[in-house]
Amino acid sequence: RCWDLPTGKEVITYDEHTDYVRAGNVSKASSDIWITGSYDHTLKLWDRRTEKSTMSMDHGAPVEEVLIYPSGSICISSGSNFIKVWDLISGGRLLTGITNHQKTITSLCLDNSGQRLLSGSLDRHVKIYDIKDYKVVHSMDYSSPITSLAISPDDSHLVVGMSDGLLSIKERPKRKEEVPKFKWRPRGGTVRYFSSRRARPPKDAVVIAEKKLTRLPVHDKLLRQFKYTEALNSVLKKSSNHPPVIASVIQDLIRRDGLHIALSGRDEDALLPVLYFIKKNICNPRYSSLVSDVANIVFGQSAKVDRLFLQIKEKVREETRLYGSFGKLLGVIDMVLSANNVCISSDSASA
Repeated sequence: RCWDLPTGKEVITYDEHTDYVRAGNVSKASSDIWITGSYDHTLKLWDRRTEKSTMSMDHGAPVEEVLIYPSGSICISSGSNFIKVWDLISGGRLLTGITNHQKTITSLCLDNSGQRLLSGSLDRHVKIYDIKDYKVVHSMDYSSPITSLAISPDDSHLVVGMSDGLLSIKERPKRKEEVPKFKWRPRGGTVRYFSSRRARPPKDAVVIAEKKLTRLPVHDKLLRQFKYTEALNSVLKKSSNHPPVIASVIQDLIRRDGLHIALSGRDEDALLPVLYFIKKNICNPRYSSLVSDVANIVFGQSAKVDRLFLQIKEKVREETRLYGSFGKLLGVIDMVLSANNVCISSDSASA
């Protein structure tokens, strides 16, 4: 039916469809021409100046939505899970078909420029097509089946209605050139003004350099917070395993009477880094006494720990054997030097 809005009277009635009329769209090229889609699988083009439809096309499924391009020469229909594009100038010739949805397509719309086609479906997806080749350029997923969609005149907002009663409004992010540039400047005379680079002291002013605070290492921060176990773990990591740093932390823990706290309550895996440090540095004269103190505390009954202690014991035994060899060598050298001195003394006496 066609109505006259000012008078509210019916102008003309058409009854060619045999099932519910689901969708309709008026041509922007002429207000006397519009198209309808019905559940009888057909699209019909109407002209208010005639008493019958001027064109009829078979979509092949119940029609859910129809659109006419702004030029008035092409129309689009959606039904089931496919979209069809029709050439109205050629008498309703089918141009192409699109099947990118898995369920019924319920809504269609064009963007303001007429270069993008949007479709919404019961498969919870909105797909955007380029009308040059009708290929999908973008897809959006929603939480429920989509029953309707629309786009704002400036293409900045996409509105989608869903079957669960929710309405989704998405805003297209603005491009960099569209965002107005605003440069904040502090007001003169405020603290921010004087702390910024704009505030310059006079040339004859005496400037006192401000001392910059040095950042404390992680283990120093943990020691200040009395977190002895975490402080020792932080320096025993492979990424920061540096013997002088570990030794300084252990010495600091000994001064604080916190070494027992840092080593207590550890399981096998937590003791392994400590034992590896002991094994690696037990023969280093700089750390030998320190390592011995740590070894006396961590000695336990675990198989892994005992295995490492045996390795440490073997290494100490090798080091002791090496020191014994050095002692013998020194004895031999002393004997040779003594014999040499005796020979020199006897030669000088005979002369």
